[in-house]
Amino acid sequence: MRSTRSLLVAFAALGATATPATAGGSIGARVDVLPLGRLQHRETGFDSRTEPLGTTVGFAGRITYEPLPNLSIGAVPRFVLELTPDVETGGDSGSQLDLLALLELHGEVSPGLRVAAFGTIGYSRLGFGEPAQGIALGVGAGVERDIGAGTFARVELGYQHASHESRDVRGGSGIPSMEITVSNTTRLLHIGLGVGRRF
Repeated sequence: MRSTRSLLVAFAALGATATPATAGGSIGARVDVLPLGRLQHRETGFDSRTEPLGTTVGFAGRITYEPLPNLSIGAVPRFVLELTPDVETGGDSGSQLDLLALLELHGEVSPGLRVAAFGTIGYSRLGFGEPAQGIALGVGAGVERDIGAGTFARVELGYQHASHESRDVRGGSGIPSMEITVSNTTRLLHIGLGVGRRF
């Protein structure tokens, strides 16, 4: 009887050791400053042109889930307020909405301090003239510091390339109408400062 009880205790201890830790995640918000950016504009039948973009700001949310201790997956929606071509003649301003999936690798370098490298991919909508939509790809790195029980501050540097496409009809006044393809590509560098909470 005693040996049977000892065997059951041993199996229970083994099971407790093999049970993985409960996966967690985080939720947060971020303000981005975009000091550098470029817009490439191309229309059917015309040469493409590339223009620098003025400094602007954006706002982002972030929710993640950790299936493994050093791996996070999640979603990052971001809204960039105004992308304005920096040209002497002026130009249209437009906002950009990104709905991105996130993959991040991270590790703790000292108690309460973590570094991370991440990639994003997802949907992007640009509001220059006729709204255009497409795919956005991004990479970056960040540093997180605990500031309280379950809360943290985060600084990151990231780069994103987004290609957008729309259709437009030109013509009229005796000129035959023709459908053209309008392509706008944005390349944006951001510095982000945010806060979050783990759950």
